[in-house]
Amino acid sequence: MIGNKIRISYLGKLVLKGHKRNRARARAFVAKERKKERKNPSSSSSSMGKTLAATGRVLLSSLFLFAGLNKYHALVASSTLSDFHLLEHSLAPRFAETRAALSASLASMFPSRFSLDEQKIMEQLLLIDDASVAMFGTVVELLGAVLLMFNFTLGSKLLMLFIACVTPVMHPFWRREELSAAREIEAIMFWKNVAIFGALMMHVGMSKEEAKNKEKEE
Repeated sequence: MIGNKIRISYLGKLVLKGHKRNRARARAFVAKERKKERKNPSSSSSSMGKTLAATGRVLLSSLFLFAGLNKYHALVASSTLSDFHLLEHSLAPRFAETRAALSASLASMFPSRFSLDEQKIMEQLLLIDDASVAMFGTVVELLGAVLLMFNFTLGSKLLMLFIACVTPVMHPFWRREELSAAREIEAIMFWKNVAIFGALMMHVGMSKEEAKNKEKEE
Protein backbone atom coordinates (compact mmCIF):
# COMPACT_ATOMS: atom_id res chain seq x y z
CA MET A 1 0.00 0.00 0.00
CA ILE A 2 2.73 2.43 0.98
CA GLY A 3 4.63 1.60 -2.20
CA ASN A 4 1.57 2.22 -4.34
CA LYS A 5 0.99 5.59 -2.66
CA ILE A 6 4.58 6.57 -3.33
CA ARG A 7 4.26 5.54 -6.98
CA ILE A 8 0.98 7.44 -7.38
CA SER A 9 2.43 10.59 -5.80
CA TYR A 10 5.52 10.25 -7.97
CA LEU A 11 3.39 9.90 -11.11
CA GLY A 12 1.32 12.87 -10.00
CA LYS A 13 4.44 14.98 -9.71
CA LEU A 14 5.53 13.90 -13.19
CA VAL A 15 2.14 14.81 -14.59
CA LEU A 16 2.26 18.21 -12.90
CA LYS A 17 5.75 18.80 -14.25
CA GLY A 18 4.55 17.82 -17.71
CA HIS A 19 1.63 20.24 -17.48
CA LYS A 20 3.97 23.02 -16.38
CA ARG A 21 6.34 22.31 -19.27
CA ASN A 22 3.45 22.29 -21.75
CA ARG A 23 2.13 25.54 -20.36
CA ALA A 24 5.59 27.11 -20.62
CA ARG A 25 5.93 25.91 -24.21
CA ALA A 26 2.47 27.20 -25.06
CA ARG A 27 3.25 30.59 -23.56
CA ALA A 28 6.54 30.76 -25.48
CA PHE A 29 4.76 29.84 -28.71
CA VAL A 30 2.06 32.48 -28.16
CA ALA A 31 4.74 35.10 -27.41
CA LYS A 32 6.57 34.26 -30.65
CA GLU A 33 3.36 34.49 -32.67
CA ARG A 34 2.54 37.85 -31.13
CA LYS A 35 5.99 39.16 -32.05
CA LYS A 36 5.46 37.99 -35.63
CA GLU A 37 2.10 39.72 -35.75
CA ARG A 38 3.65 42.96 -34.51
CA LYS A 39 6.38 42.85 -37.15
CA ASN A 40 4.17 41.80 -40.08
CA PRO A 41 0.44 42.15 -40.74
CA SER A 42 -1.53 39.09 -39.77
CA SER A 43 -2.26 36.60 -42.51
CA SER A 44 -5.96 36.62 -41.70
CA SER A 45 -6.30 40.38 -42.08
CA SER A 46 -4.22 40.43 -45.27
CA SER A 47 -6.28 37.64 -46.81
CA MET A 48 -9.46 39.46 -45.83
CA GLY A 49 -8.11 42.64 -47.45
CA LYS A 50 -7.31 40.78 -50.66
CA THR A 51 -10.78 39.26 -50.72
CA LEU A 52 -12.44 42.64 -50.24
CA ALA A 53 -10.25 44.23 -52.93
CA ALA A 54 -11.04 41.45 -55.41
CA THR A 55 -14.77 41.72 -54.68
CA GLY A 56 -14.64 45.47 -55.16
CA ARG A 57 -12.86 45.11 -58.50
CA VAL A 58 -15.45 42.61 -59.73
CA LEU A 59 -18.34 44.86 -58.71
CA LEU A 60 -16.77 47.96 -60.25
CA SER A 61 -15.78 46.26 -63.49
CA SER A 62 -19.18 44.58 -63.84
CA LEU A 63 -20.76 48.03 -64.17
CA PHE A 64 -18.74 48.66 -67.33
CA LEU A 65 -18.87 45.05 -68.52
CA PHE A 66 -22.66 44.77 -68.62
CA ALA A 67 -23.09 48.26 -70.09
CA GLY A 68 -20.50 47.49 -72.77
CA LEU A 69 -22.10 44.17 -73.67
CA ASN A 70 -25.48 45.89 -73.95
CA LYS A 71 -24.09 48.52 -76.32
CA TYR A 72 -22.16 45.93 -78.33
CA HIS A 73 -25.31 43.86 -78.84
CA ALA A 74 -27.22 46.97 -79.92
CA LEU A 75 -24.53 48.00 -82.41
CA VAL A 76 -24.01 44.53 -83.90
CA ALA A 77 -27.47 42.98 -83.82
CA SER A 78 -30.00 45.83 -83.41
CA SER A 79 -32.71 43.20 -83.19
CA THR A 80 -34.75 44.27 -80.16
CA LEU A 81 -36.75 47.33 -79.20
CA SER A 82 -34.28 48.15 -76.43
CA ASP A 83 -31.43 48.13 -78.98
CA PHE A 84 -33.34 50.56 -81.20
CA HIS A 85 -34.12 52.79 -78.21
CA LEU A 86 -30.47 52.84 -77.16
CA LEU A 87 -29.25 53.83 -80.62
CA GLU A 88 -31.99 56.22 -81.76
CA HIS A 89 -33.06 57.84 -78.49
CA SER A 90 -29.88 57.78 -76.42
CA LEU A 91 -26.68 57.75 -78.48
CA ALA A 92 -27.71 59.52 -81.69
CA PRO A 93 -29.27 62.64 -80.04
CA ARG A 94 -26.27 63.07 -77.75
CA PHE A 95 -23.82 62.79 -80.65
CA ALA A 96 -25.82 65.36 -82.64
CA GLU A 97 -25.94 67.70 -79.65
CA THR A 98 -22.18 67.35 -79.11
CA ARG A 99 -21.46 68.06 -82.78
CA ALA A 100 -23.55 71.23 -82.69
CA ALA A 101 -21.92 72.46 -79.48
CA LEU A 102 -18.42 71.59 -80.70
CA SER A 103 -18.88 73.28 -84.08
CA ALA A 104 -20.23 76.44 -82.42
CA SER A 105 -17.32 76.52 -79.97
CA LEU A 106 -14.70 76.02 -82.69
CA ALA A 107 -16.28 78.67 -84.90
CA SER A 108 -16.26 81.18 -82.04
CA MET A 109 -12.71 80.32 -80.98
CA PHE A 110 -11.15 80.53 -84.47
CA PRO A 111 -13.37 82.84 -86.53
CA SER A 112 -10.82 84.50 -88.79
CA ARG A 113 -7.64 82.47 -88.47
CA PHE A 114 -8.98 79.43 -90.35
CA SER A 115 -11.87 81.13 -92.16
CA LEU A 116 -14.26 78.45 -90.95
CA ASP A 117 -17.89 78.97 -90.13
CA GLU A 118 -20.15 76.79 -88.06
CA GLN A 119 -21.75 75.12 -91.07
CA LYS A 120 -18.43 74.02 -92.56
CA ILE A 121 -17.26 72.62 -89.23
CA MET A 122 -20.53 70.75 -88.88
CA GLU A 123 -20.08 69.25 -92.36
CA GLN A 124 -16.62 67.96 -91.37
CA LEU A 125 -17.89 66.54 -88.10
CA LEU A 126 -20.74 64.77 -89.89
CA LEU A 127 -18.14 62.72 -91.77
CA ILE A 128 -17.43 60.91 -88.51
CA ASP A 129 -19.68 57.87 -88.28
CA ASP A 130 -21.66 57.57 -85.05
CA ALA A 131 -21.56 53.77 -85.14
CA SER A 132 -17.76 53.70 -85.52
CA VAL A 133 -17.27 56.06 -82.58
CA ALA A 134 -19.70 54.10 -80.44
CA MET A 135 -18.06 50.78 -81.35
CA PHE A 136 -14.59 52.10 -80.55
CA GLY A 137 -15.77 53.37 -77.17
CA THR A 138 -17.52 50.07 -76.45
CA VAL A 139 -14.38 48.05 -77.21
CA VAL A 140 -12.33 50.29 -74.91
CA GLU A 141 -14.96 49.90 -72.18
CA LEU A 142 -15.09 46.10 -72.45
CA LEU A 143 -11.32 45.71 -72.59
CA GLY A 144 -10.85 48.00 -69.60
CA ALA A 145 -13.51 46.14 -67.60
CA VAL A 146 -11.89 42.73 -68.19
CA LEU A 147 -8.39 44.00 -67.35
CA LEU A 148 -9.63 45.71 -64.19
CA MET A 149 -11.35 42.52 -63.07
CA PHE A 150 -7.96 40.76 -63.18
CA ASN A 151 -6.25 43.62 -61.32
CA PHE A 152 -4.38 45.22 -64.25
CA THR A 153 -3.89 48.96 -63.86
CA LEU A 154 -4.12 49.33 -67.64
CA GLY A 155 -7.80 48.46 -67.28
CA SER A 156 -8.35 51.34 -64.85
CA LYS A 157 -6.50 53.71 -67.16
CA LEU A 158 -8.61 52.68 -70.16
CA LEU A 159 -11.81 53.13 -68.16
CA MET A 160 -10.62 56.54 -66.96
CA LEU A 161 -10.08 57.55 -70.58
CA PHE A 162 -13.52 56.18 -71.47
CA ILE A 163 -15.25 58.11 -68.68
CA ALA A 164 -13.38 61.34 -69.47
CA CYS A 165 -14.55 61.18 -73.11
CA VAL A 166 -18.07 59.85 -72.61
CA THR A 167 -19.30 61.82 -69.59
CA PRO A 168 -19.38 65.30 -71.20
CA VAL A 169 -21.15 63.83 -74.23
CA MET A 170 -23.79 61.75 -72.46
CA HIS A 171 -24.46 63.89 -69.38
CA PRO A 172 -24.08 67.62 -70.24
CA PHE A 173 -26.26 68.93 -67.42
CA TRP A 174 -25.11 72.53 -68.06
CA ARG A 175 -27.03 72.51 -71.36
CA ARG A 176 -30.32 71.63 -69.69
CA GLU A 177 -32.87 74.11 -68.44
CA GLU A 178 -32.24 75.30 -64.90
CA LEU A 179 -34.38 73.86 -62.10
CA SER A 180 -35.62 71.10 -64.40
CA ALA A 181 -35.78 67.38 -63.68
CA ALA A 182 -33.61 66.64 -66.71
CA ARG A 183 -30.85 68.89 -65.37
CA GLU A 184 -30.95 67.24 -61.95
CA ILE A 185 -30.81 63.74 -63.42
CA GLU A 186 -27.94 64.62 -65.75
CA ALA A 187 -26.05 66.27 -62.90
CA ILE A 188 -26.44 63.17 -60.73
CA MET A 189 -25.17 60.92 -63.54
CA PHE A 190 -22.30 63.32 -64.28
CA TRP A 191 -21.04 63.39 -60.69
CA LYS A 192 -21.58 59.65 -60.36
CA ASN A 193 -19.14 59.17 -63.22
CA VAL A 194 -16.73 61.58 -61.53
CA ALA A 195 -16.89 59.44 -58.38
CA ILE A 196 -16.22 56.27 -60.39
CA PHE A 197 -13.29 58.07 -62.04
CA GLY A 198 -11.94 58.71 -58.54
CA ALA A 199 -12.29 55.04 -57.61
CA LEU A 200 -10.29 54.07 -60.70
CA MET A 201 -7.61 56.62 -59.79
CA MET A 202 -7.45 55.09 -56.32
CA HIS A 203 -6.93 51.61 -57.81
CA VAL A 204 -4.03 52.86 -59.92
CA GLY A 205 -2.43 54.62 -56.93
CA MET A 206 -2.84 51.65 -54.57
CA SER A 207 -1.39 49.28 -57.17
CA LYS A 208 1.71 51.47 -57.47
CA GLU A 209 2.13 51.58 -53.69
CA GLU A 210 1.74 47.80 -53.49
CA ALA A 211 4.42 47.34 -56.16
CA LYS A 212 6.80 49.65 -54.25
CA ASN A 213 6.25 47.71 -51.01
CA LYS A 214 7.01 44.41 -52.77
CA GLU A 215 10.26 45.86 -54.14
CA LYS A 216 11.30 46.99 -50.67
CA GLU A 217 10.59 43.56 -49.18
CA GLU A 218 12.68 41.88 -51.88
